Amino acid sequence: MRGRNPHRKSAHMQTSIHQPVPMRDGVDLATDVYTPDGPGPFPTVLIRTPYQRAKTAGNGPLFTSRGYAVVIQDCRGKYDSDGVFNPLADEAEDGQVTLDWVANQRWCNGRIGLWGRSYLGIVQVPTASGGHEALRCILPSVAPGSFFRDWIRYDG
Repeated sequence: MRGRNPHRKSAHMQTSIHQPVPMRDGVDLATDVYTPDGPGPFPTVLIRTPYQRAKTAGNGPLFTSRGYAVVIQDCRGKYDSDGVFNPLADEAEDGQVTLDWVANQRWCNGRIGLWGRSYLGIVQVPTASGGHEALRCILPSVAPGSFFRDWIRYDG
């Protein structure tokens, strides 16, 4: 059973690589879209990462095999995304604009969840704070419960 999940369904999916998503200030964020085979629209999982979206793409089949579309985006200033990376500074705004973009795509049924570990989990909190109407859930893991107590800060 090494390296294989016996419960995983086949992972047939369609891929649309590198769709730049424009932010309000003109910066484009590099974004990949994976959809299940078959007719949509689909509920969608959004993953935003500073660690390179290609390295996160392995999670695509986990969701597409269960009927979800997956959107993986490089955070501002990282890898193929434009702009300057300043941890957490732009995540709320960029997350809201990305939610707008995803919700308006023909393959999305208007129901979006956020998923990720570490910084991929951390970015979910500022994104969710905007109260976007399409956002149905967040699932952060290995992320601090309190930014003040549990994360880096000056003179902390």
